[in-house]
Amino acid sequence: MFFLVPKYHPLVLISCYLLLGIVTIRSLAVWFSSVRQKSGSTHSHTHGHAHECPSHDQCHTHDHEHVWSPWHYVVLLLPVVLHFLFPAAGFSGEGNAVDPSSVGVIKPVEPKGDDEGTEIGFMTLERAAMSVETRSHYEGRTYSLRGMFLGNDERFFTLTRYKMSCCPADAQALNAVIMLDEKSKERLPYNQLRKRWVEVTGRVQFITLKGTNGFMPALVLYPSPEKPLSQLVKEIPPDPNPYAN
Repeated sequence: MFFLVPKYHPLVLISCYLLLGIVTIRSLAVWFSSVRQKSGSTHSHTHGHAHECPSHDQCHTHDHEHVWSPWHYVVLLLPVVLHFLFPAAGFSGEGNAVDPSSVGVIKPVEPKGDDEGTEIGFMTLERAAMSVETRSHYEGRTYSLRGMFLGNDERFFTLTRYKMSCCPADAQALNAVIMLDEKSKERLPYNQLRKRWVEVTGRVQFITLKGTNGFMPALVLYPSPEKPLSQLVKEIPPDPNPYAN
């Protein structure tokens, strides 16, 4: 997982190296200046006569000690550290699950196409939901989708992943509703799969939520003797980068 979307990584890396170079040059300059001042202060003068002081200010000596303190510059190295620092885990997904009761009327969709088994991304489905033409193109086709399992229902759950425009502060959840065919008698082991990463294979459909006009992508699962539910919803290792691309 990264703090920034990949397109910004080269810029951040270049900036970090430039900043590191500036800090190094400045640190060396301060160090050499300190060495010169110390070597120049150890000298003696032998005078055979006394100097009269016209005023107190001219005779008063001031000792200034210039000590190089590297801690003053450590804070400038923070961007370098952040570039190589990665979070240990992704977002938990809490609060992003779609409530089954909020889903509007679901109409059956006839299968079409020969895309079965092809993986599709959350961003592709999100864009497809925005127009009649793209919804018509994808609806009825069978794809595989990967994300985090959220839900507490035997026949319905939410698959979620995050979209990041710049950094985690602006990350937004992308959801896809996953539903079992109403004719199926199988049940989802939601206690086992909750908050786990899964790969789902189902038929694309676009649904509406009550009180909204927009469409949300959904995958309907059609278990069969040849492909039971355990093959349509499979637990997988977490993606190292949980953000949608």
